[in-house]
Amino acid sequence: MDPQYQPAYSFLANLEFKGASTADDSRPAFETIDKGMEICRSKDDLEELAQIKVLALAKLEGARRLGMAAGELMG
Repeated sequence: MDPQYQPAYSFLANLEFKGASTADDSRPAFETIDKGMEICRSKDDLEELAQIKVLALAKLEGARRLGMAAGELMG
């Protein structure tokens, strides 16, 4: 993966979230998003990663409140 190519971070984070079944399992995806945010060259790139992160956080919180496994909402 090209470490300066922001879309690769978005794609990889989405794949990592799909494989996450618990909040702890999703930690690598959040780390990937954070790395991608560090190299963003445009506002649009940053917004894309921020949207992925916010959506994932909302899904994790929803799963917690509903007493579900995070993986049931992450896919």
